[in-house]
Amino acid sequence: MSNVSGLDYVNKNCSSRDRILLVNPPVIESRYQWVRWNQPLDLLKLSSYLKVRFDSDVRLYDFMLPVNNKVARAANKPESEIVAKGHNFNVWRYGSTDADFSKWLDNVTGKWRPTQIWISALTSYWWRGVANTIARLKNRYSDIPVVLYGRYPRLENAHAAEHSFADVLITDEFDLCDYSADFQLYESGKPSFCALDIRSPTWAQEAAEQFGGGISNFVFFNDPLIDDCDEFSERMAPFLRLNLKSKTNVRPKFYALCGLYPSAFKPKVAEIMCKVGFLELHFEYQMKGQDLDLDAYRQARDSLRQVGFDLQPDQVSGFVYIGMPSDNLELIVKHTLNLFEVFGSVILKPWSPTPGSQLYEVHKDQLDTKRIELLSPHFFPFSAISGISPKEYEELYVLVAAFNQKVRSRAFDCFPGTLAYEMIRRSLAREVWNLST
Repeated sequence: MSNVSGLDYVNKNCSSRDRILLVNPPVIESRYQWVRWNQPLDLLKLSSYLKVRFDSDVRLYDFMLPVNNKVARAANKPESEIVAKGHNFNVWRYGSTDADFSKWLDNVTGKWRPTQIWISALTSYWWRGVANTIARLKNRYSDIPVVLYGRYPRLENAHAAEHSFADVLITDEFDLCDYSADFQLYESGKPSFCALDIRSPTWAQEAAEQFGGGISNFVFFNDPLIDDCDEFSERMAPFLRLNLKSKTNVRPKFYALCGLYPSAFKPKVAEIMCKVGFLELHFEYQMKGQDLDLDAYRQARDSLRQVGFDLQPDQVSGFVYIGMPSDNLELIVKHTLNLFEVFGSVILKPWSPTPGSQLYEVHKDQLDTKRIELLSPHFFPFSAISGISPKEYEELYVLVAAFNQKVRSRAFDCFPGTLAYEMIRRSLAREVWNLST
């Protein structure tokens, strides 16, 4: 087992003679959200880098590639349930089966045997899927080095060294923002969207290339998405000049899924986003002291109206963060109702403590830092600190879904007597959603 810098490793160990297998492993979790919008962007960019820099031969197996916007789910074995904070959580295994992976390896490696294997997951708390996959690979290819890359070895290095079974841990993140995602890795069934990096000076050209290849949906995962209105305008200008459209007049579609803060959303930004072709805007949770920055949210709403950027309630929403150590259930309900008044749609966004962050360091003595899978936001790791039980958080999910009119055949008044219900009832009585009060 060795810990190395990414650039040091590739410079010493990669060449045109290499056949490199990249693996996006299955996910073991209680929930797998935003199914349409998960993509192994670090591996796709790494592939472009390895091909351009070393002329390596690269292939990919993506367990998590959605099929018809769905990812397979099965009960996780042997651990199909986890008890945390006195609450029983179902645990699922998401992604294609190990049997499918073995069959793919049988077909590919008869003529193409990898000289090294790289694996990476989007988060460190998905480590079980990483470790299980590496164990299977090591049983099959005991002589091939397995390199673990991404947030898991970077944020939880000691844990990865003990539990991952990898031969090499990449301890840093080397900058690949100027490299495009290599969609040629997908032999069939390409992803339905392309993730872009707004910092890259060539993102517009990348979007044009992917659009020409049949991909019309694009997402920026930068946070923040907008630092400055003028800078954002300059970054969008090259794309607007391309004036892309298909033979059937289909135009590229963009989705702001993260990093969009209401204070940065001015009329100029709204006008540019409308021209570029943004179809969904999801605003981050912006506070002013202990409450919402209502002036910022009003500005965002008014900016949309001012430029005639007409989006439906299911196309524009506000996030409400939950699972923080300072959570107050009544404030969460109040902010939810405020944002329903502004946008007509709200999404609860569970919070996860990032190892090494200030919030993590302050509370790490109260967290189960050895069982890092419990740092997933879906297990509400700060629940014992906030005093809000996982059951009450789950009730909030259902109540917000009822407001969004997407509740699973359950009515708003299905939880009389619960704490969440009482908070809603009191908040409605005081009209806390009314921004004019």
